[in-house]
Amino acid sequence: MSPSPEVRFAALVHDLGKGVSPKDHWPHHYGHETQGLSILEQMCARLRVPNAFKSLAMQVMQYHSHCHRAFELRAATITDMLAALGAYKPINKLSEFLLACEAMSGQNRL
Repeated sequence: MSPSPEVRFAALVHDLGKGVSPKDHWPHHYGHETQGLSILEQMCARLRVPNAFKSLAMQVMQYHSHCHRAFELRAATITDMLAALGAYKPINKLSEFLLACEAMSGQNRL
């Protein structure tokens, strides 16, 4: 869906936190969005992933569930998420964030 390596990387690693979900909770992965952040940090440090890749991947990891449930969320939750993503800044990566979330939703498969 995108030629951007940053978007592809973010979509690829967004669910790393599911790997540490307790087996007794499967098939649910409660809190995997935040549990994966430290794993992503370690992986990026070990592989010397550029900061632009890591930054977008961390945002996608932390907020992809919000994005997929946007119509169920309160307005305040959405505005808080947009602020955390830096969407109100003149230069932002909101379109890349949304593209990565769209890519992982599976709705664009042929």
